[in-house]
Amino acid sequence: MRVPEPARRGQEPAWADGLAFVPDELPPRLEIGPILEALWVPVGDAMRAIGRLDGLDAGSAVLRPIWLREVRSSSAIENTVATAEEVALVASGLEFEHTAPREVHNHLRALEHGLGSSLPLSRRLLLEMHRMLLEGVRGGDRRPGEFRDVAVYIGTRRRGFSAARYVPPPSDDVERLIVDLERFANAPSPLGDLLTIGIAHYQFEAIHPFRDGNGRLGRLLISHTLCRQGLLRRPLVSVSSYIDAHRSRYYELLLRVSTHGDWGAWLAFFVEAVRHEAVDVARRGGMLAALREDYLVRLGDSRITERMTPLVDLLFERPAVSAGGVAGAMGVTEATARRYIERFVGAGILFEVTGKEYAKRYVAPEIIDLIECDLPEEPMGVGT
Repeated sequence: MRVPEPARRGQEPAWADGLAFVPDELPPRLEIGPILEALWVPVGDAMRAIGRLDGLDAGSAVLRPIWLREVRSSSAIENTVATAEEVALVASGLEFEHTAPREVHNHLRALEHGLGSSLPLSRRLLLEMHRMLLEGVRGGDRRPGEFRDVAVYIGTRRRGFSAARYVPPPSDDVERLIVDLERFANAPSPLGDLLTIGIAHYQFEAIHPFRDGNGRLGRLLISHTLCRQGLLRRPLVSVSSYIDAHRSRYYELLLRVSTHGDWGAWLAFFVEAVRHEAVDVARRGGMLAALREDYLVRLGDSRITERMTPLVDLLFERPAVSAGGVAGAMGVTEATARRYIERFVGAGILFEVTGKEYAKRYVAPEIIDLIECDLPEEPMGVGT
């Protein structure tokens, strides 16, 4: 295939001829027995860690900040730096001044759209979610919501195609490979759901079906598919935080599947990423639940606390609020909402962050800290 090489300013780009990698159709050609034997214990550990989240997840609003952590981590992998406070403001629909928060907002919209859709993992759903991801942000000028119609390569623009780390399949193959991926992802597999999701993630990244946003959408689809396959009720477990901490290894193992057919090493990494994040969510969720109880104690008078409990729960869904937002969510007047907020400020729960006289914004820093912080590693065997 032919790909444009970088050109000096004012010059027409030269064109380079080269080979592209076209992944085999799914399922992959591998010996299932040895893979299952090698991963039997790790998969069991991961599934038990996921299963423990069911009790934690039962109807509780306190876990909503976990979604925000995933969004922030996925953006960080793409070198889009958004603070946890910015993520919280965006999730509350309060700030859109900078590109990074806009990308966070788009990620949340695309995730919620995918989970709310009646469509299975499919061509149409991929296009819809991709369009939402790139709307008005980096990559928004590169045909969001459409499969690429050009050749691409993964590497640096300065060094060009000839020094590319990886060359995805030609654009003419994209549609066919996506249809095959759709068929595989929605069919029963002897490998089980977790390994099937890991295989599908590799295949999506190998196809690289869009001009931009492939990594963001690929990681988002892990959370989406864990829910759609019934392993989770809400998208509490993603692997973006784990990938961000082991970024070089992640890219190396994906490439080794393409170059060496090393599915075992990739799937072992993926399963450990899911297990690690499920354990992290359980620990973080316990801390969030304890923080909610502490908030109720701080508010004092039981009669007042009863009226204000809906605002406590609202903060775990939206760790940044305004008086208007509280009034709308709770069905009270803005004057009442401001009184509630003042009570929360007095209890050290909320802090005003704009310094303005009007259009004030308040954040719950302790919730945000639990999104931001990295928990210390647990000793081996704990939580598995």
